[in-house]
Amino acid sequence: METKPLREFHKNKTKKDGLQTMCKDCSKENSKKQYMEDRKKRIKYVENWQKNNPEKTREYRRKREGSRKYKEYKREYMREYMRRYTQTERYREHRRQYMREYYLKKEEGRASESRLTGVLAVVGNRIRSFVLE
Repeated sequence: METKPLREFHKNKTKKDGLQTMCKDCSKENSKKQYMEDRKKRIKYVENWQKNNPEKTREYRRKREGSRKYKEYKREYMREYMRRYTQTERYREHRRQYMREYYLKKEEGRASESRLTGVLAVVGNRIRSFVLE
């Protein structure tokens, strides 16, 4: 048995001393363990509740998504996601393909505007237009 200061326990008005019987750390571990044991059951329960209470669910989401704290969390999450995503090869390939298509359209637009007959060619990483005379 370990002795801990009172601040390490959650409050509970129903107990004689006004504190939980488990410390905060033990309570946290116990909650995680119970959640993992009944994870599927809990998820199913929440989905059913949301399906049966669409108004309450909608109101909860509206309040949550409107809060400044949630917006800050979402902004930070997206920053981190994009930081990680931009380091992947998949992103780099997608970006190269996008840039090829973008510059190809740009060059085609210029060629049709000036009504010159020419050839578009890829030179290195860039797309160039050549005028045929």
